[in-house]
Amino acid sequence: MNCPARCRGARAPASCSPTPPAIRASYYDAGTLDWQRFLCGAESIGVAPETCRSVGTTTDTNLNQAALTAPSVAVSEVLSRTVKNVGATAATYRAQAQLDGFDVAVSPAELTLAPGETGSFTATLTRTTAENLAWSYGYLEWSDGAHRVRSPLQARAMVIDAPEYLIGDQRIGRKLIPIIAGSSARLKVGVSGLVPPHKDVMTVQGGIGVDAALAACLAGGSAQVATKTVSIPGGTLAARFAVFDSDSLAGSQGWSDYLNLFVIDPHGQLAGFVPYGGNGSAATTNPEPGDYTICVASEGPHNGVSATFALSTWVIAPGQDAGNLRVSAPAMLGKGSTGTVGLAWSGLDEGKYYYGVLAYQLNGQTELLTQLAMDPILPEGLPQRAVPMRKSAPAAPLMGGAALREAISTVH
Repeated sequence: MNCPARCRGARAPASCSPTPPAIRASYYDAGTLDWQRFLCGAESIGVAPETCRSVGTTTDTNLNQAALTAPSVAVSEVLSRTVKNVGATAATYRAQAQLDGFDVAVSPAELTLAPGETGSFTATLTRTTAENLAWSYGYLEWSDGAHRVRSPLQARAMVIDAPEYLIGDQRIGRKLIPIIAGSSARLKVGVSGLVPPHKDVMTVQGGIGVDAALAACLAGGSAQVATKTVSIPGGTLAARFAVFDSDSLAGSQGWSDYLNLFVIDPHGQLAGFVPYGGNGSAATTNPEPGDYTICVASEGPHNGVSATFALSTWVIAPGQDAGNLRVSAPAMLGKGSTGTVGLAWSGLDEGKYYYGVLAYQLNGQTELLTQLAMDPILPEGLPQRAVPMRKSAPAAPLMGGAALREAISTVH
């Protein structure tokens, strides 16, 4: 487009916007009454009770803003909005919407508005493939062929919410887990675990930096980088990999071999990284099936020559009940209700690390998993939460230590 000289360059005044004001032919407006209803719906102490009795209430999802957000969709949710034609001529607007994992139905799908006229519509979001507790992002757009008004549309599926990861350090114990239901449903909690790991004793020669260790790992290992292939079958609930200080010769004597652990997924990409120190581990739920490569390297063996240690691996299958964990849970959940799941475990051997999974099934479908790490190890103290592994391969291969650290920052 042709711009006057005063509008060229980085310091052009705001009046030089390349988008003409007429492009905003319709808009969303929340007036004083809308905000009062919103504050009354939120039970704000800033609004007098008599005012709320007079004006009524509205939910946060239906405040008349351009962005449409539904933070807790169990089955479906209806969002309401009012739009105004601020153009100089009458226009007919048609709706188009897209939101991954949801069907979006706009009613009416067409609005004919005179200048200054307002019209109301609803957008009904129905969950299809959206994962529980996952956010989806899309848009809702009104267009008359000449003008477009696009609003961000986002929703989070929420059938049930519960802690993602629980840790403990007692051989015998109890815990109460709070849960929140997004819909009325029958609840069953399945138990897999608690099981000790499979252990592989390994030795690496000399020290190696993180960058070089990752390169050697991707190349198949070396004398300085020990490797282990772990096959994960389809339907696996969870997997966990660890090298603990207590499982190394140096660690058993109170020293450290500075062991780093790398997890390479079936696509040959970095899925997890655990730096040296203490009780670190990498874990994930619903892992992609295939062959994973686990690599361990030392940044500097305590004795200056070599490091010997045990790699711990857990692959948890559905129904892998070890008989050492009992669960009690309500049989039914109501929409928006809270409940408690009780855990009681016993018979864990001191000096072993245990891992398991709770599977929350609503109306027969598994919607959520809670990982359980019970590590009655002394003297290392309380276990740490496992580093979450990358769920899917990145778009481009990861190369070098800088890329490694960038990748790890995305999974914390």
